[in-house]
Amino acid sequence: MGIYRDHTYRRAMAILAEWGYPEPGDLGPREAPSIIGHAVDLLASRGTTLDELALRAAIPVDLLQIILAAGTLHLLDRQQADFMRS
Repeated sequence: MGIYRDHTYRRAMAILAEWGYPEPGDLGPREAPSIIGHAVDLLASRGTTLDELALRAAIPVDLLQIILAAGTLHLLDRQQADFMRS
């Protein structure tokens, strides 16, 4: 979602480790909210628009679109990589 830069994230993890709260191991790739895309597709099939969803979630539509994009970027990256290989 791009909220924290890699440097900021690494520094935060170092500080937590100093305070005695280290991560138990490698956390793997950053979280990508992929399920939300499926949920939005399901809601859209039942007539719910992004504007209505944003209103009910009490967030701006622009933020909702950023969240949805973050959840699909990894899919786009994979599709682009497959395309480049072919």
